[in-house]
Amino acid sequence: MDRGVSSQSDAVRTDPLGAVLSRRQHRSAVGLEPGASVPFQLTVAADSMHLGGVRRVRRSRSKRSARTTSARMTPVGRTPTFLPWVPAGGGFTPTRVAWLVPLVDVPNRGPKPVFPDDHLAASVSTRGRLQTLLAGRHTCRAGHGTSAGTHVPVDPQRAVPVTWAADPALLQSIADMSDGYNVQKGRSSSGGSGQAAAVTWLDALRRALHTAPLGDTLLALPTRMST
Repeated sequence: MDRGVSSQSDAVRTDPLGAVLSRRQHRSAVGLEPGASVPFQLTVAADSMHLGGVRRVRRSRSKRSARTTSARMTPVGRTPTFLPWVPAGGGFTPTRVAWLVPLVDVPNRGPKPVFPDDHLAASVSTRGRLQTLLAGRHTCRAGHGTSAGTHVPVDPQRAVPVTWAADPALLQSIADMSDGYNVQKGRSSSGGSGQAAAVTWLDALRRALHTAPLGDTLLALPTRMST
């Protein structure tokens, strides 16, 4: 494990970073055919890493070596990773996180009331992109940590407010879909397939705004129109 605070550039560095704190060797295979692989697991006691009582992020790296045609062990791979270290006892303030969820889509309305295609039907249906965003509302949680000075645990499962950043044109399109709509088919048009899914999606958005534990908010984004 190397000393020092990590950065994005550290993730791709191949030269040593700081002083080596621990060095162990483990034989994972006696011999491997070309292209073959073998799984391995490294376990190191935390006390041997000299992490101390300061919050920091350590950069660690494992190295694989092999003995090929020569008698010498030659490095054949290195894998860097990062180890966040938070000492026991807390006494710190958790990072405040704002949940901003975009509800946007490509412009799909023109001067005519007929929809140019029916791709929104898939987005608001079960497992669609826009439906999945609403369904994931319950995963927005506070996170871990303790309050500075008071050592009061922060409930990582506590729900937090969400701001829905929505394109008004998208919401209008889905509202139009919920009333029944037509989709362009060559020189004619036919009924779209997403009316029921649009009704369900709009109901889910209303519930998120009005019945969320701490009150979600709706932010209107600049509208983009297709020509």
